[in-house]
Amino acid sequence: MVFNESGAKYNQNTYNMSQQGRFQNHGNDFVFLYFIAAVKCIICYNRFMERIIEPIKLTYYMVFVTRYKRTVFNDKESAELVKSALLNTQEKGFLEVKSLEMGECYVNLICDCDPSKSPNQIVSILKRASYQALLKKIPHLNSIWARDIILRTFPISENELKSFLMTIKRRG
Repeated sequence: MVFNESGAKYNQNTYNMSQQGRFQNHGNDFVFLYFIAAVKCIICYNRFMERIIEPIKLTYYMVFVTRYKRTVFNDKESAELVKSALLNTQEKGFLEVKSLEMGECYVNLICDCDPSKSPNQIVSILKRASYQALLKKIPHLNSIWARDIILRTFPISENELKSFLMTIKRRG
């Protein structure tokens, strides 16, 4: 061990500057510094990848219409049952409901979905959940939803919604 003028200890063999201006390594100091640099690179890479790789979610705009335009949702209790059933599908983890609007005979839904599920699977899950919730209140209900739906990845205008609702036939 060598002491400098102020009395502090320092290791004389760590790095010596040669005449060419390069560091000469003595001992395992270079291996330790290389290890530290590698760990810092790995940490920076992981932080970079966390920012880039985010879970992919697809946004779907959906409109479901009741069969024969039955006014099922004018009853407040029925509307709340369907709303809660549609919002409870979020708990499965592949669906996040952003917006839910209900008319007398339709449901307008905006949701973010996991790409592992196809749009047909998502629609069938949502329709089944809402049908089972309504079946508890109205046991004689055979089916509630029409086969026609709007399913898009871009917003639905009000004019398109009105024209879609006009295409659905009423019974009788």
